[in-house]
Amino acid sequence: MSNVVTIGVDLGKSVSKIHCADRVGQSFALKKLRPAQIGGFLRTLSQCLSKS
Repeated sequence: MSNVVTIGVDLGKSVSKIHCADRVGQSFALKKLRPAQIGGFLRTLSQCLSKS
């Protein structure tokens, strides 16, 4: 996922959704993760802008 420029985070009690977008704002990935998995997933991404 080296094309990720912006991520959106929808926090939930048991599952959170991570939306990834490229430079033109086109969404290309949706991940459903448990809270314990979010940090590990975000560490795999290159530096980008986060919106929550």
